[in-house]
Amino acid sequence: SQSARRAHDFLIKPEVVDITPTPLFDTICSGESFSFTSSSGVVNGSNPSTGYNYLWFDDISGTTNLHTGATYSDTRTNATTGDITEKIYLYGAIDYSDLTISSRVCFTAEADSVEVLIHPLPSDPTAVTATPNSICSGESVSLSANTSTPGATFIWYRDAAKTDTIGFGSPINSGALTNGGILPATRTLYVETFSTDGCASASTESVNVTVNPSLVLPPVALANNILVCNGDSVELAVTLGTANQYYWYDSPASGTPLDSGTTFTTPVLSNAGVANLAVIYYVEGAAVGGCRSIRTPITVLVRPALDIPLVNPNPASVCSGEGVTLTASSVASGTTFRWYDAEFNGTLLHTGSTFTTGPITNATALPIVNTYYVEVEDANGCVSLRTPAIVLTRPALDVPLVTPPVATICAGDSVELTASSLLGTGVTFNWYTVPVG
Repeated sequence: SQSARRAHDFLIKPEVVDITPTPLFDTICSGESFSFTSSSGVVNGSNPSTGYNYLWFDDISGTTNLHTGATYSDTRTNATTGDITEKIYLYGAIDYSDLTISSRVCFTAEADSVEVLIHPLPSDPTAVTATPNSICSGESVSLSANTSTPGATFIWYRDAAKTDTIGFGSPINSGALTNGGILPATRTLYVETFSTDGCASASTESVNVTVNPSLVLPPVALANNILVCNGDSVELAVTLGTANQYYWYDSPASGTPLDSGTTFTTPVLSNAGVANLAVIYYVEGAAVGGCRSIRTPITVLVRPALDIPLVNPNPASVCSGEGVTLTASSVASGTTFRWYDAEFNGTLLHTGSTFTTGPITNATALPIVNTYYVEVEDANGCVSLRTPAIVLTRPALDVPLVTPPVATICAGDSVELTASSLLGTGVTFNWYTVPVG
């Protein structure tokens, strides 16, 4: 006989199909994040509204659950000097634990996988320098750095937030650095290493540059086109401005300073020509920190040298005990003549075109020379060199000898007196009845 039959119900769970994550491959730098997202699907039934989930593992056997959810985001590091590839496995699952029958989770038949390529970071920049490290506003510096990472380059920034890029490489020009203040300012520039994989170094290094203020306005000369006489010097001056110091030059763009300060006295200026000679000096201002302005030219006009005066007679010849009148003349107009006893400096003997010496005596046996000097001053106040006027003074003559020195005669008689001189022949004798006059 047959036993009685008993009914038993079975629940056939829908199969979870293989799922596809996107992207399948991602590349990051050490310390950066990645993100993968899965897509779902079910056969033998529609997608359930509850219980469907995604599980991410670090190996295909599902040993360690890294994350549960449709999207998996995380970071990875690479402390080596080479690339690291990490594989992550994804399973889709439906959890039926909410049903009245026995609980069970159904997984996809096979795990899908994604890969993350993790590049190492380049080494931090070393030996970061700015040359020179102190400049004037508007100037630039040369930036350089080193790294131990082969093929790496550098990115330079003007700000710590790395939003204002200077450029790439080493060395590199910083571009103009400015300072609109009146005191030196410190500008900090930043650099990071950048590898061929596009990864930046972990740290950003910096270098400081002192930017000194510059003078926008050049110095203002107190006077220009200054007229001076040949052989004179002149004091040049600037008005006080924003400069901390002033420097004087005889060149518009180079050379060693002739002097410093708000004033400068030129050397003696000469002009051997027949027209005014322009001599140009230059002054520049220096701010705190040493930055210089452009140079301001100051022109000095040097008048031609005056011709020395003419003297007549010159030379003059007189006897001992006599004087002589000397007369000076000049082609210059509006002139004044001055007579001296020396070529330079000396004592002023007379002012005027004529000069009469006092009696000149010569107690020697030979002629003596007395020299006087005359200069001329024109209407511009320019003074010539002095002309020497030579006076030759002959020796005093010996008194003549008379023979007989004493003669005795009778009244009404005459006597012959004979004069002779040590000078010999060629002498003229004049006879008088009184000793002098």
